[in-house]
Amino acid sequence: MTSLRARLLASLSLALVLAFAALAWLGGRGLGALLEDYVAARLEHDLEGVLAAVARGADGAPVLDERRLDPVFHRPLSGHYYVVQGGGRTLRSRSLWDAELALPDALPTGRLHLPGPAGQRLLAVGGDYRKQGMTLTVLVAEDLMPVEAALAGLTRRLALAAAAAAALVLALQGWIVGRALAPLRAAAEAVRRLRDGADGVPDPARAPAEIRPLLAEIGRLVALLRERLARSRSAIGDLAHALKTPLAVARRALADPELAGSAAARELAAQLDAIETRITRELRRARIAGHPEPGRRVLLAPEVHELAALVQRMHGRDDLAVELALPPRCAFAGDRDDLVELLGNLLDNAVRWARRRVRVEARQEAARLVLRIEDDGPGIEPQATQALARRGRRADEAAPGHGLGLAIVADIVGHYGGRLRLAPSAALGGLAVEVELPAA
Repeated sequence: MTSLRARLLASLSLALVLAFAALAWLGGRGLGALLEDYVAARLEHDLEGVLAAVARGADGAPVLDERRLDPVFHRPLSGHYYVVQGGGRTLRSRSLWDAELALPDALPTGRLHLPGPAGQRLLAVGGDYRKQGMTLTVLVAEDLMPVEAALAGLTRRLALAAAAAAALVLALQGWIVGRALAPLRAAAEAVRRLRDGADGVPDPARAPAEIRPLLAEIGRLVALLRERLARSRSAIGDLAHALKTPLAVARRALADPELAGSAAARELAAQLDAIETRITRELRRARIAGHPEPGRRVLLAPEVHELAALVQRMHGRDDLAVELALPPRCAFAGDRDDLVELLGNLLDNAVRWARRRVRVEARQEAARLVLRIEDDGPGIEPQATQALARRGRRADEAAPGHGLGLAIVADIVGHYGGRLRLAPSAALGGLAVEVELPAA
């Protein structure tokens, strides 16, 4: 069990079950003893009534004036009984009917438990007494089974009440534990936001003392990483700008009529093109990886509509049919500039090579945004799909341009943990590019 909340609730549940079980057992025992004391006190009163009704007969044996006794002693098997012994005579209550009480040879002073008629369990009180010169042994008894049945019912109700109380306490404790762990969840959510580049480290001063050091360390780590990232981006930008001047000088030197057209000049120009391509690519990668505050939500449809029209005008392709199937609620969870650059490269490639049709469609699957762009152009060989995304490669090496489009797309997709797939278009016959990105 790795969840702190589950551990706390499991420990509390066990403690509550043990506590309520002990309370129920002690309460049951206490109530049982209390009820037995009540019955015993009532038996003491009955014993005094029986003794008061006993008198010495003419033959010296005890006689009993039953008119002075409670009528419950006259009803058969009523659960209330008495026995009086003395002078060789035994007087029994009519309620015993034809049953006998199994009295011990020596009747102890105080309470005792006896089996009664019809399976009853009796609590008895009695002793030896002297009255009017007679030595009497008197015992009164009452059936405990009705009292025990009432106690059992009360115990069941108390157990249900205890279970309900335990459930309520557990629910309350679960809520308390949840609130106590809320700063940890907030910290985890903040780390997830930081992973996407957003601010939001919880203020350690408002957090419980136990997790305040953790939040403080997270904040210091984030500040340190941002500082290093800013320095790295600045260094890359400075290096790129520093190289532009020597490159421009080298190109002017190659434009000299004495060098122009020579094989060495052509080789040198090709190498300069490669250097500029690499600089452009690294600058773009630094911007993608280092953007400090990406947008939370970028709607896809408006961006695609605007870019598609722009790319058509740039290439002078008014004859091209661009089909858009974009649900209005589809949105990208990231930086708008990254999305525009990704879409611009893909649309530029599709419009450049399409004959008559370009199709752009999107759908949202759970937390993923799936974007598909296909054209009816010449397409590519299946074995060439992986090479297209490599650095500086083009499907047609003779075409103008530096071939960074799909490579930059691959960088952006990789930065957001997405997927890029290239394949022949089954519907249009050209190239189909499918991109998966996080959805907002």
